[in-house]
Parts: sequence; structure tokens; C-alpha cells
Amino acid sequence: MPACVLLVAVLSLLSIASPQPVQGGGAAASQKREFLQELLRFERGPQLRPLWIPRAEELKYKVFVDLPVLGETAAGRVTLSAGVDPYIAGLAAPGKGEKSAPQWTGWVKSVATGSALGYELQHELKSRLLPQEWPAIYYTDTQRGSETRNRELKLGVLDSGWSGWYRNDGHCKDCDNKEHFVDSAWLWAKPSHCTERKCRNLGHRLWREPQKRSVPAGITDMLSAVYYARALVREKRSEDSILILDKQRLWQVHLSVGGTKTVEVPGGKVECVEVRLRSAVPEGEPPSKENFQGLFGLQGAIRIWLDRQYGVPVRIEGEFPITLLSTELDVSVQLEQYSGTPTGFALR
Repeated sequence: MPACVLLVAVLSLLSIASPQPVQGGGAAASQKREFLQELLRFERGPQLRPLWIPRAEELKYKVFVDLPVLGETAAGRVTLSAGVDPYIAGLAAPGKGEKSAPQWTGWVKSVATGSALGYELQHELKSRLLPQEWPAIYYTDTQRGSETRNRELKLGVLDSGWSGWYRNDGHCKDCDNKEHFVDSAWLWAKPSHCTERKCRNLGHRLWREPQKRSVPAGITDMLSAVYYARALVREKRSEDSILILDKQRLWQVHLSVGGTKTVEVPGGKVECVEVRLRSAVPEGEPPSKENFQGLFGLQGAIRIWLDRQYGVPVRIEGEFPITLLSTELDVSVQLEQYSGTPTGFALR
């Protein structure tokens, strides 16, 4: 999996007052939604904890990397946002239109920009959670800069069972499309098909055939999955785990709560609790040739420091692999600005 600074974070199950139910339903019982104050409830399935999406939250982070000789250096910024929109279904067949209660779709998005040691990044992740069986989750991954790619993932009930549908693009190989040809550096030579392995020209990339596989019910995508860390804080639990699909690879991510301390970031300081993440290949899955990359494309011992009262992610730490430079950098993602967070949250 190409390295990238995905800066994603975790959602809140906090500051929940009296429930204000909104009938959402959808085609699948597992897609029921309702509001609880500032949050949209997304049911993942029977006996599975729900996912909660803030109505309008924006978290802005500053990214620091530990460079040789130079030490900790600012390398970029990330904005993580989440929201809720009305769900607009397709048109009903003539004579079959029925009035129904309002339904909602939740979304989360991460936009990261930065540079380090000549590596440039512009990266956007977006996940939409929909009140329907297929797709119940639509996830996109778009990267520009030193590395270029497009990915799509769909999760939900298809053909009477839970499925994961994935496709990505890649540099075409020796096609005869003249738009993919480049001029030679020699005046007398004819244009030839681009063979540059790291070509950044989007016009030279083509969508590959999609892949589909069966997955466990209630599975989620990378961006949505990391939101569960906040639930540990709110519910005072010591650990939890979640199954995610990354491309066509199934991972089990285990979250465990550690100690507490006052954490200082560019936006101020606050008392935080530590949550550690570790990954494993689920039983029955073939061994993976790739390392798991989680929050922000980080590897190694990933740690999240969350505000101990409201669960807002304040600082994230891990290792970031730079594939083009064959090296790894220690990365720290630190909260700088915020809005739409649970009432009462503040850095001092």
C-alpha cells in the first residue's frame, strides 16, 4: 500500500443528552439511523456497536516529522471534517411513490497536504454512510503530488450477503491511445507510449477491473473505523476491536486504553487518555505481504491521545513510511483548531 499521510481521527459518543429520534430505517435493518443531540447514529448490525457521526465537526491538525539532524519539523496540515445531509433516494417507479419519514446520510472527510524530504502530498479520503443496503458505505481515496492514485471501495449487502467491492487505477501498459504518447527528447524520434513508472499524468491512468469478495456483516472502511476510539473514552471501556477492509485485505484492529497525562499541542493543552492500536490478520485469512497502515498512513506503535472527558483526538503518533525514499519518519499529528466539537470541549 503506497504511503500517504491520511489524517483521520475518531468520532465522539459524548455529550449525549435526551434522545431526539429521527426515523431513518432504510432497506436494511442494519442501516437504521437516529439523532442523539449532535450525533447521527449509524447501526452496523445486530450485536455490533453503532457508529456516530457529528452533525458539523471540523478538526484542524498540524503535522510534525522527526527529521535527521533537524529534529521535529512542521511538514503539513490536515483537516478532518464530518457532517450529516438529507438522503435523496432514487425516483420511485410510476404509481409506486410513497411518502416516508426523512432519512439521513453521514459523511467524514480527511484532507491532508504536506511535504518532507522532497516528498509532496495532497490527499483526500471520504466515506459516506448511506441508509440503503448497497452500498451502505461508499469510500474514496484520492492522492496527488509525488504519488498519484484513485481508489474506490463499496461495502454492504449485495446478492443476499455482505460484500466488499474495490477498484483502483494504474498506469496503462503499452496501450495504443495516442493521448498516452509523449514526445521524444530527440528531434528525429517519433512519440512513444509513456513508460515512466512514476508518471503523474492523470490522463495516463486507467481504472482496473473491480474486485469483489464476501466480508463479515458490519465491516467498515479505514476512515470510519478509527472513529471507535472515542467510544472507549465515553463508555469507560478498556479495549475494543473492529474489522475493516483495506482494498481487498481484511484486518482486525484492536484498541486498548493506556494511561492519562496532560498533552500540549499548538491549540493549547488538555488532560488526555492514551489509546493504542495494533492490527492482526483475522483467523482464516491468508498471511499478508504488506504491513498494516492505519491512521494517517502510520505504521508501528500507533498511539492516539484523546481528551479524557469528551474523546476528541488531540495528538496522534506513529511511523510514516516514505516509499520513494525507502525510509520511515516518526510523525506527530497535533490539534491546532476545532469547531463543532461536543459542548464543553476546550483547549486551555
